[in-house]
Amino acid sequence: MFKRAALLYKLTFLFLFTCSIQYAKVVDIVFLHMNDVYEITPLEGGKYGGLSRVAELRKQLLKQNPNTYTVLPGDFISPSALGTAEFEGKRINGAQMIDVLNTLGLDFAMFGNHEFDYKYEVLQDRMDESKFEWISSNVYHDQNGLRQSFRRIDHPIPQYVILKIPSSGKKMVRVGMIALCIDVNKQPYVYYENSVDAGKRIYSEIKDSIDFLIAMTHLTIQQDKELAAAMPEIKFIMGGHEHFNMYVTQDETIIAKADANAKSVYVHHLLYDTKRKKLKIESELKTIDTAIKNDGATSETVNKWVDRAFSGFRSKGFEPNEIVTTLNEPLDGLEINNRFYETNLGKVIGEAMYSVSRNSTAAIFNSGSVRIDDNLMGEISQYDIIRTLPFGGKIIEIEVTGELLLKILNTGIANRGSRGFLQYYGIQYDSSSVSWGFNGHGIIETDTYNIAVSDYLLTGMEQNMSFLKRDNPGILKILEPQADDKSDLRNDIRLALIKYLKEKK
Repeated sequence: MFKRAALLYKLTFLFLFTCSIQYAKVVDIVFLHMNDVYEITPLEGGKYGGLSRVAELRKQLLKQNPNTYTVLPGDFISPSALGTAEFEGKRINGAQMIDVLNTLGLDFAMFGNHEFDYKYEVLQDRMDESKFEWISSNVYHDQNGLRQSFRRIDHPIPQYVILKIPSSGKKMVRVGMIALCIDVNKQPYVYYENSVDAGKRIYSEIKDSIDFLIAMTHLTIQQDKELAAAMPEIKFIMGGHEHFNMYVTQDETIIAKADANAKSVYVHHLLYDTKRKKLKIESELKTIDTAIKNDGATSETVNKWVDRAFSGFRSKGFEPNEIVTTLNEPLDGLEINNRFYETNLGKVIGEAMYSVSRNSTAAIFNSGSVRIDDNLMGEISQYDIIRTLPFGGKIIEIEVTGELLLKILNTGIANRGSRGFLQYYGIQYDSSSVSWGFNGHGIIETDTYNIAVSDYLLTGMEQNMSFLKRDNPGILKILEPQADDKSDLRNDIRLALIKYLKEKK
């Protein structure tokens, strides 16, 4: 009897002691994070990427934890190869991305700079078609000076959201989320508030209504770091814009970015201790590859849009499935290389431009026109060419003074790391002497030169090249392709590249 009483006493004491020191509930909030997604199908011959695989991963995560949110911090309706095709008399213009992301089950998205590639009416259509929520903390619709939040059909786009995740009893963990976009695409219908100012303004408004603050951003990594330094209240940043994965800290703020086109995604676990009010973040960079099966419903939506786009390309003289050539050595289309260095792909595109020109001695185009962010290897189809140069565009020949040509080329060097970095063919650059030339002869300011350029370069819209417009006095002559002559491949740089690669077999 005494032993039983002693055992009962010990068990009672242990129970009471355990209750007195019990740990508070740790709430696990999961974010599936992808950014800068322009392709709905897999890349590199089907090895990597593919939104059907992302959809399947999302389903798996939701089974494990219903408190899972899928987010996309900008750049998805443009630019994409499929979006340039026509369907039912109109360009698709990103409609395929919205439909696929709706099927996938995306929860939250934000503006990236490329969302403003289109006219306002196109962007409005895409927002209205979305089943997911958009968030915009620092970007406004500018209507002749009247600045208001962009709207969807039935409500304005919120400047923030507060996620409420069940904890214990009736208690909730309240997560504030803002979305801040870089101000590089300055369309007349868009107004940008300073990112830090917007973040501080919103935090001041909601700080008493949240347990902690996180952000989606579409900023450069340097801007992300500056934001984190100015706003330590932001505990976690899920970013985009750079196109390659990174996981860095600024003071106590973690900044994460995945690889573009869903080659990889991040799975973030935000573990919040409700008693100590402490947040711990655990992240896994997940490669999206053949190890993940395709979600059936998403695959159906993907295939629907591929069929529609390919039909549109055929109506414009392309045969997307035709094999153009077989490459034994890869052509480097990776953005991290094409925006920093002269690449073999840049040389091939430049030579293709030169090959169809009438009297040019060299060719120049902006690296930002190359959007494939992939290596071209093995069998190359016409669709691969379309993916490489989704914007297409004409090849324009100009007679230009040496003074202006040098300004163009030096600005291209100054743009290293951005879309305005120039790729070229037929021109030599000596970095040691910072000099330019043709066939061993330097460029002379008072001489004139015939150069083939992509038509976009003459709009003045390229980075730091507002001076480069058709009315620049340094441009002496402009030779346009014959618009009604289908044999004039200068009408579309992609057709010029297809011809060049076929002839080089």
